[in-house]
Parts: sequence; structure tokens; C-alpha cells
Amino acid sequence: MTNLALAEIKELLKQQIREIVFLKNTVMECEACGMGGIQPISPCEPNPCHPGVKCIESLEGPECGSCPDGMEGNGTRCTDVDECSVMPCHMGVRCINTSPGFRCGSCPAGYTGPQVQGVGLAYATANKQ
Repeated sequence: MTNLALAEIKELLKQQIREIVFLKNTVMECEACGMGGIQPISPCEPNPCHPGVKCIESLEGPECGSCPDGMEGNGTRCTDVDECSVMPCHMGVRCINTSPGFRCGSCPAGYTGPQVQGVGLAYATANKQ
């Protein structure tokens, strides 16, 4: 009985050795053709930054670029800037804050001029209606 059990164990070990040799050869073939090894996952995938903000890989981890024009924040989280706060529209004309940007309503009766719209505080300050 013992000899029969030992023979079965010996056969199982031979089968496992054949499988290990097969796996070793497969790994060696993959490494030889450049497909071996596990590629590191980029800390910027998926992008941890606000949509439209560039993610930069650094030694400290992912870093987010600046928020887009018309927005403020740290790059990970950006919120809309209220360009209407610098009063770009003519007195009595409605300023509509959009995300991002702003636009002025039509000129009041008796006045003519372009309908001002843009993005960012610098633009709103420099381009009054």
C-alpha cells in the first residue's frame, strides 16, 4: 500500500515539474521578446486632476497643473471664478456668470455697443461693455 501511494506521489511530482518547466520557458520567451515583466501603473491613470487639467508624474506622486482660465483652485479641484464681481457690464446691464466665463446682456435702450463676453478676471477687467 505504501509503495503504491509513493508511486502516485512520484508521478504527481513529475507532472508538476513538467508544468513548472513549461511556465519557466514561457516566461523566458516573453522576456526575450520584450513582453515580460509587469509594467508600472501611471499615477496619472486615471487622471486625479480636474477635467482639462494636465497631470504630471513626479517623485512625490501625481501633480496637477493650473486650473483653466475662468477657474481657480489647486488643479485637483477647480471652481468657477465670478467675473461679474469686477462689473464688466454697463451699469444697468445684466451680467451672466457662466462656467467658465461671463457674458453681458444687451445694451440698454438708446445705447449701442458689442455684447461683451469672455473668460477670466483679467479679461473681464480689461474688456468692459
